[in-house]
Amino acid sequence: MNAVIAGQSDYLDWGTDSLYVSSETALSQYVRYDKVEKNQVSTLSLRNFLIELKNFKEQCQAGDYYKTIIGQAFTAVKANPSQYKRWPTSDLDYLITLNNITIALVLEANDFSLSTGQYLAQLIRYF
Repeated sequence: MNAVIAGQSDYLDWGTDSLYVSSETALSQYVRYDKVEKNQVSTLSLRNFLIELKNFKEQCQAGDYYKTIIGQAFTAVKANPSQYKRWPTSDLDYLITLNNITIALVLEANDFSLSTGQYLAQLIRYF
């Protein structure tokens, strides 16, 4: 993307199994493979987002940072579930922001009987 932004390349086509992106110097168009509508975003903004995402991923993989932040979120939600309900009608979905990171937790009733350590022990990390 740096070469496209700098004008050293005309375009870059890239994506995943379900998302296709065509990046040009100023704008990138993206579309889900199962949709017709195309959306546009600044190529520079998209590149900056990808850099931030990469940095966040590396931060989470360093040590057990992801477990620390999820543990803090779980402890706060467990202490006061009604404060963090994502939707008033749901007793499963919780949303909390810690250290500028928004964390969504789906907790079943039996999760609230676990200690933070027990809750974290059941987590599996996939990156």
